Amino acid sequence: MAGASTAQKPALGFLALLWAFFVINRALHPLAIDYSKAPSRRGAAEDGQLKVGTLVSLKGSGERYSGYRYTAEIVDVGKDSVKVIYPDGGFKRYARAEFETMQVPPPKPGSYEVGMQVFLRGTGKRYEGRSYVATVLDITSDTVKVKYPGGGYKRFKKSLFEKLLAPMPNAQAGEYAVGQHVRLQGTGKWWSGRAYYADIDDITDESVKVMYADGTYKRFEKQHFEKLLAAKPTEGEEVRELHYLKITPVLMKLVLCLIVCDVIALFHKDGWKAGLRECHTGPSVPIFGFLGCVYATGDFLEMASMGGMDGAAYQILLQSKLVITALMVWAIKGRSAKQTQTQW
Repeated sequence: MAGASTAQKPALGFLALLWAFFVINRALHPLAIDYSKAPSRRGAAEDGQLKVGTLVSLKGSGERYSGYRYTAEIVDVGKDSVKVIYPDGGFKRYARAEFETMQVPPPKPGSYEVGMQVFLRGTGKRYEGRSYVATVLDITSDTVKVKYPGGGYKRFKKSLFEKLLAPMPNAQAGEYAVGQHVRLQGTGKWWSGRAYYADIDDITDESVKVMYADGTYKRFEKQHFEKLLAAKPTEGEEVRELHYLKITPVLMKLVLCLIVCDVIALFHKDGWKAGLRECHTGPSVPIFGFLGCVYATGDFLEMASMGGMDGAAYQILLQSKLVITALMVWAIKGRSAKQTQTQW
């Protein structure tokens, strides 16, 4: 139709610039994570009874954690503060006076508390004869719930749980097991002189695979791994670790995407006000807002379900959502949602 405005295709240069932006974003992502690990220098390896690498029992604080006891490992001892890491990977630095008031006597041999890593003997035909590291998540009068490194959960009767308890491997003596949190010396040109905390993910006859705090994996030859494990902390050693929650990069990425889109809208042909108005009040906002709420609800329910089932059941339900979605579309849209055999 004459006079009708036609949508112009984006210029080739703009598409190339956009493509380059995404490539650079992906390439710099691992480096950004590594450099965002704030280094902390170890002073004296020990100060009185506070020694780096020592496991301590701390009282929970605040509305959420009050009334519980948690096991944590000391990773840094300063003049006025003490920094610890909890079994879930979270770090926290306490003022020296606060830390001393929170300390409680460690559990006696064979006892346990919420947040504590325990070593459990396997049961059944598949797991008998092996032992596994697990984290205590919940304790009731009759049961104990634990989480295994693979993401599986299990609730034991207290009597059975206490029978399955075994001595925890001593990393300083060269002992280790899947799921154990260990300190490894850095190697090579880039990482020499630093130390990293990692979780053991897999052990074979010839190698050991670990997962670092930033989610990256590495497999070492067994002899090399044991050499790094045996290395002792030295004075002035630099420890690289994440000082934020793992979800922080996801949230920051979304915020940055919103800012970039707003900056692009400033160059709207009808002026920056029209561009921002179209971004935040256009006809697509209610649609995408509704879809965003649905996805957010789905993600929340997905995370909640992972806390109550093992990994196998979760994967089965995750894959079945395609069939459930197809059946829901069929039921809602009726004949208009008819699919061919190939599409089904």
